[in-house]
Amino acid sequence: MAEFVFHVESVFEAHGRAYVMARSSAKRTFAVTEGSTLGGCRIEWWTDQPRAVDASGRQRTQVFVFALQDAADAAHFTVGQTVTLTTSANESTVQNSPCRPA
Repeated sequence: MAEFVFHVESVFEAHGRAYVMARSSAKRTFAVTEGSTLGGCRIEWWTDQPRAVDASGRQRTQVFVFALQDAADAAHFTVGQTVTLTTSANESTVQNSPCRPA
C-alpha cells in the first residue's frame, strides 16, 4: 500500500458524477489502481490531468482530477483540505472503511 498527500483545489459534479481536483504535495509518481481511495473514499481507477496553468502560463503538472465512485462522497471534501491518496488497497478493507478526509 502506498500513500500520497494531496490538497483539494475544487470539488464539482458533471454529468451525474462527482470529481475532486487536487494538487500533489510532492513530485512523486503514483498509479491509481482498482480499490484506491482518496480521503478514505473510493475512486475510479483512472485520473485526469486538467489544463490548469499557473500565473506564468505554465501547466501545473501536480494537479489531478479524481472521479469518486459515489457522488454523495463529494460532501466529505472541501477546498483547501489535505487528503491522502491510498493505492493498492485491499478490496475488503476498503469496503469496510468509512469515507472520511485525512
